[in-house]
Order: sequence, then structure tokens, then C-alpha cells
Amino acid sequence: MRVVLSGGGTGGHVFPLIALASWLKRMNISGLSMIYLGQRNSLEEKEAAKIGLRFVRLVRQSNRRDPLGMILSLFLAFLGAMQTIFLFLSFKPDVVIGGGGFVSLPAIVAARILNRPYVLLEQNMVPGKMTRFFSRWAEMTFLTFPGSEKYVRGKSMVVGNPIREELFLSREKARGLLNIPEDAFLILVAGGSKGARSLNNYLLEILPSLLLHSNLMVYWVTGEANFEEIRRRISPGMERLILQAFDPQLPYWISACDLYVGRAGAGLLWEVLASGVPSIIVPYPFSADNHQMANAKFLEACGASVVVSEDDMGALKPAIEGLIASPEKLGKMRECASKVSGKDASQKIASFLLERWGK
Repeated sequence: MRVVLSGGGTGGHVFPLIALASWLKRMNISGLSMIYLGQRNSLEEKEAAKIGLRFVRLVRQSNRRDPLGMILSLFLAFLGAMQTIFLFLSFKPDVVIGGGGFVSLPAIVAARILNRPYVLLEQNMVPGKMTRFFSRWAEMTFLTFPGSEKYVRGKSMVVGNPIREELFLSREKARGLLNIPEDAFLILVAGGSKGARSLNNYLLEILPSLLLHSNLMVYWVTGEANFEEIRRRISPGMERLILQAFDPQLPYWISACDLYVGRAGAGLLWEVLASGVPSIIVPYPFSADNHQMANAKFLEACGASVVVSEDDMGALKPAIEGLIASPEKLGKMRECASKVSGKDASQKIASFLLERWGK
């Protein structure tokens, strides 16, 4: 089976593809050959290298939305599609897997032009424009959230989000690996692979008073763009604060933490759910089609999350302190998170691929 995977721009588009590719490799499929298409010096290139995937660098794509930027984006997508067509003519993929985002557009366009079968992975409650448009010709669109079916055309299946195997650690084992005391209340703060400036700024204000709780630890992933500024502004003496720009060991910290505070990008959020971690979500208000708020509201309705809107950031500190003081509520949220997540998305997608294109 010859497979092309493509998607990038954020961890939410990259990690599900990496999780799926890792699952396919572990199945020891006879004749399996995979290529990952993405951008130079990108997260997807780094992650593909970690699991030994052949990586092909496409013309760098653009996601600008101003009029001139749109013209440039379409031109670069055209160049990327032409590059991909030549690759497909030699590699002859059985199936193309689009992980979402503008990075995957050239591969899906090339598959459509050459009449190669493709499937789509959609991470968000409200699918992106590319998924909505190209789903009509897809062999299958794999959805993360129930209720997303109404946004896509053609065949769809709700499977959850493929999760990296490293996330399937118990809290105790993860804490042992990271040397975190069992009685510490560990909060993981993260805004996704790109960070979250407004959330970071508010946390700077409330951290000193939060850390007055004697057993509280905060592991804060700022995003690379914001790290140096945040590091300079941190008050001295915060011994129970660990600050990182980006951490490849983040799955361990997810498994080890008692509470996640951050954005509602589906990739990171679903990894939090897979570890049964309660969450306080501050959705990014300018996400496409406001999909982060849709993700967050779904999980709040399920009992796994508390939602704080960006224009009511003052509610974040009371929400955090309220959960610290309520182990019973945290326990119920943990149960809800575990129930809603599911952990077999990679297996379900892989089974579909093998049934259709396995030899």
C-alpha cells in the first residue's frame, strides 16, 4: 500500500497524521510505503523525521487572507500542486490522506486532478473551508466531533482524533518519568504550537497569587514566538513554575497534569481528553468560523471542560481556584473527559485504508 500524507501549519494538523502513520508502521503491512508532504523546516518535517517517514518539501504555502495575500496563496498552492502531480506520477499513491490546513491543499488538488483517491481528517467541530469543499469527492471524511456531519458533503465517519501513543501513559507513570511529586497539583498551560499572546499576558498577572497555593505547580508552554518576552517578565523566585517555549515531551506533561488551561485547538485538546484531564478552555476568538468556541462548547456540554471567553478573562483565576478547591468536581470532569475522547481513531482509519487499498 502506497500512502501520501500531507498537512501542517499547526500541531493540530500534524500530530494526527503522525499518530496514524505510526499506527500503520506498527501493523507491519506488506509493501507499505509512505511519504509525508509538507513545508521546509516545519513542525511536520521534524515530526516525520522522528518516526522515520520519508519527507518531501513542497513550495512553501501561504495562509494570508488579505486580497493580495489570497492571490499569492492561490499561486503558491498551484505551484505546490504541480510539484505534487509530478511526484504522484512517479510514486503512484494508492491513497492520499489530507490532514487539514492550507499545507495539505496542493496534495488534495493533485489527487483530484489525477483522479487519485483521497481521504480527509477533520479535527474541529466546524470543519475548515478546505474540508467542506473537497469532502464531496473524498472516499471518506473522518470527523472528530459528533455533529460535524452536517457541514460536509459525501461520505463521513465520526472516529475521534488520532492520538500519539506517548499519551497513553498513566498519571503515576508520567509523574515518575518527570519527577513530579504525587501530591502536587500540576496545571499545564498551553496555547498550542503557536502560543497564545493574550492568554500569556493575563497569566503573568495572576501567576504570583496562584502560586501562593503551597502544593501548586505550573508547567507553562508559551509558544516559541512569545517565550523570550514572557521569560523576561516573569517575577524572580517562582520556583514551582516551569517555563518552556515548546517541548517534545509535552505528551508526558499532559498525562501527568491535574488541569489543562489553554486554547481549544482540536489537536492539543483531544490529546488532553485522551489522558482524561479536566480543562479550562479560553477559545481563540478569531479562529476560522469560530471553530475553537464550537469545540469548547461541545466539551463543556459533555462535562469535561469549563469555558472562559477571551472578553471575560477575569473569570479565569476564579475558575482555576474553584477547581483546585473541588476535587469532587475535578473527578467528575476527568470521568467525562475519558468517556468523550475515545482512543481508537487511528485503528478505525487504518482498518478502512487496509480494507480499501491493502494488498
